[in-house]
Amino acid sequence: AVVTVGKISGGTRSNIIPEQVELIGTLRSFSVEDRARIHASVRRIASNVAEALGVTVEVQIPHTASYPVTVNDPALTAQMVPVLEAITGPGRTILDPPNTGAEDFAFFAEKVPGFYIQLGGRPPHLSAAEAAPHHTPDFVIDDSGLGVGVRAMAAMALHYMAAHPTAR
Repeated sequence: AVVTVGKISGGTRSNIIPEQVELIGTLRSFSVEDRARIHASVRRIASNVAEALGVTVEVQIPHTASYPVTVNDPALTAQMVPVLEAITGPGRTILDPPNTGAEDFAFFAEKVPGFYIQLGGRPPHLSAAEAAPHHTPDFVIDDSGLGVGVRAMAAMALHYMAAHPTAR
């Protein structure tokens, strides 16, 4: 699980104790049970710290601060990986282990079988170690792979429709 405080704001001057401070962040985990445990822990810790300092605290955990893990449906993955490999070539489709990255797609995949792919957009002249990571000022995406993405999405849609004629 990951608890990230990405923003802390409060006060007006360096030598004045603020009346109010706001912490904003995200909570990520691999299971619904872990998310519930983390939510309870964050509330308990914040309440205990506030009580120890003689102040009050309001803990709000909006839906957008606690994303479910993005999980591909195993059957759909088994169907679509060969389609991707036919489009991209052998050895170019990589199955990643679960990670705590936040994706809106995870909310959809909780309701219906899903298959999330990352197309990749690292400039070809850079190694993975040289490329700036996402969400950093130096991040650059190379759009030359978009054609492969369009072909892959079209091929997967056609394959799925052929395999599931009642889904039309």
